[in-house]
Amino acid sequence: MSNFAIKQAADAAVASDLAVEARMLLFKSALTVGDAARIQAARQDAEDAFAARLDAHTALYATAKMIDGGR
Repeated sequence: MSNFAIKQAADAAVASDLAVEARMLLFKSALTVGDAARIQAARQDAEDAFAARLDAHTALYATAKMIDGGR
């Protein structure tokens, strides 16, 4: 059971890492194009993805700590 919980939390963390990388590439592309609306939308999307990344890594840490007995 614990291995499944860790694997699931780790998979979510990796997926969020990849999502942040993709959103940052879109943001950099929007900066290159120079369209203000696209820049703002891409920036907000990247910020949201980064917040989700922090949540996923927090959940991974909490899961590992819970499985380890709270040490």
